[in-house]
Amino acid sequence: MFAIFKIILYYILQGYAIIVSLDIIFSLFSNSYEYKFPRIVHTVANWFMEPFEGLLILGRIDFSRLIGVIVLEGILSFCFIWFTGGI
Repeated sequence: MFAIFKIILYYILQGYAIIVSLDIIFSLFSNSYEYKFPRIVHTVANWFMEPFEGLLILGRIDFSRLIGVIVLEGILSFCFIWFTGGI
């Protein structure tokens, strides 16, 4: 029973990582937020990515989203190791 819960939680986190990735892709296009789907994706992804805003800016490029993605992938890796019982 607990194993099924862990698998479902892992796939939910994977889906959220895809949403964050879509938000990063949509942010590359200036007019993408005029449409409803990119705005929904941004709203869902922003609660996790917002604390990382402005942490690493080099020139005109903001690398703070990269830090957020690295943290999210670290969480996913930890969950995978925890859920599978180690390597």
